Formats: sequence, structure tokens, C-alpha cells
Amino acid sequence: MEEYLTNQKLGFFPVWKLRPEANTEPRKEQRLWVYAHDGSTRAQIITAVLHPEDHDVFSALDGLAAGRHQALLPQQKLALIREIANS
Repeated sequence: MEEYLTNQKLGFFPVWKLRPEANTEPRKEQRLWVYAHDGSTRAQIITAVLHPEDHDVFSALDGLAAGRHQALLPQQKLALIREIANS
């Protein structure tokens, strides 16, 4: 399933839910969030947060803040991420 979603250019989280070695007894009640890997700001932010070792998280946040990143507190940046992820 993980490979299928990736091939369809879809991202998902929490990642562990599709990994049998981490989730040996999946339940239908478990929620899996799926998002389009379309290069949008939302996709960039989610991917950077989920895989910080492979992405420049600060660059993604700076882009999100549209040049206002020095003026934003960490809590404000997080609020913007949540707003994008929930839209």
C-alpha cells in the first residue's frame, strides 16, 4: 500500500501505520491522512516535517511565512502549518 500511494504521487501520515513491522495489528479505526504530493506549500511543509532528514525544514517554513519569517514566533509558524494541513 505504501508503494502504491507513493506511485500515485500521494503522501500519507502517520507513516508507521502502513508499515507491517511497526503496526502488526492495524485497526479500521486508525486514521491515515493522505495528501497530494503536488509541490504545493502544504505538501512541502508536511513532507519536510515528516522527513526532516531529507528536506530543508527551515526553507519550507520561510517560504510559508512569505518573507515574514523573522517576525514570526515559533508558535506562530506552527499555527500556520496547522492551518495549511487542516485546509
